[in-house]
Amino acid sequence: MDNDALVLGALQYVVHTYLPQSEVIWKETDGNRAVSLCSAPATTPDALIVDASLEGMTGSEVCRRIRTNDTEIVLVGVTSFILDRFHDAMMDSGAQCLLPKDRPQDICQAVMALCECRIPNDARFSTESADKAPAASVRSSR
Repeated sequence: MDNDALVLGALQYVVHTYLPQSEVIWKETDGNRAVSLCSAPATTPDALIVDASLEGMTGSEVCRRIRTNDTEIVLVGVTSFILDRFHDAMMDSGAQCLLPKDRPQDICQAVMALCECRIPNDARFSTESADKAPAASVRSSR
């Protein structure tokens, strides 16, 4: 998900190029809609690439809302800004990593590694799996 339709098209192309075994089941520019799609069994993805900087709702808020309902979706944060600007908020909200948008192959490698329950030894990644990453925010929301 990204607030820029051009970037969404590019991300879809990147996924088709670097992850040909994968299928993009939806693209979304609206955070509320993305959260709804992640909550419906027919449209819940295995992984979601989330732009950290969105209009109307932050990427970290999208991750937090998804994590309160689902601890299995792999959430890969991306940004075109300096990573430090969003890193802590994204990690605290249940994203498993935050990567620069200008490294599409790295984004796809992260999606695959995290879907296979492998956590790269890289400071940009949470050291917790998807089911553990949101534990603090899920507990506090009950």
